[in-house]
Amino acid sequence: MNDRESLLRLRLRPRIGAAALLLFMLPAVSFTQTVKPVLKPLDVFDLQWVSDPQISPDGRSIAYVRMSFDIKTDRPRGVVWLIGVDGKHARPLSGAATSAAPHWSPDGTRLAYLAAGADGSTQLFVYWSESGATAAISNFTESPTALAWSPDGRWLAFTMPVAAERKPLKVELPEAPKNAHWADPPKLIDRMVFRADGEGYLPNVLSALHHRRRWRRGPPTHAR
Repeated sequence: MNDRESLLRLRLRPRIGAAALLLFMLPAVSFTQTVKPVLKPLDVFDLQWVSDPQISPDGRSIAYVRMSFDIKTDRPRGVVWLIGVDGKHARPLSGAATSAAPHWSPDGTRLAYLAAGADGSTQLFVYWSESGATAAISNFTESPTALAWSPDGRWLAFTMPVAAERKPLKVELPEAPKNAHWADPPKLIDRMVFRADGEGYLPNVLSALHHRRRWRRGPPTHAR
């Protein structure tokens, strides 16, 4: 190696080192400029997910609950949707604000589910797959749960709370005078679960089994 080659290498070495340093720093600079927060607190209200999928007996349709969070009430909200097994024709089952618990009849001609009625109470609804009609089949004062069809498709079983009669005190307390502000009566608690976050004390009720007979094969004339 002559003196000229040695001098050339000495001149190029700092430049090569500077170029290597620049190349090393470029990805870091680019990374810091493009990365954004993965999830912000309010982004949770934009999330949606599927719950309780139910395949029709003929295997052609799927009923499911499309879940999300309501930003105004800070509570989860679900709506029953229908979709073909090919992933096409997804649509909400009805215009109810909330709905849940879809259950196909054994022959697949009807779909029972729970939804909010006109007054906001939870009622039993039935959807007829042939006509696309939907109608409420109950007018309960309490909310039904746990739907189940009978094997012949003529009955719907469900549970619904009924008031629990408990009289722990045999003493009849006197009636408070008019405009009096007496202390609240004592609470008797004999259940393991008696309070819930966001609800306080749970109502003193028991869950009883009920049933509802289907009144006709087709939808009623007022069904929508």
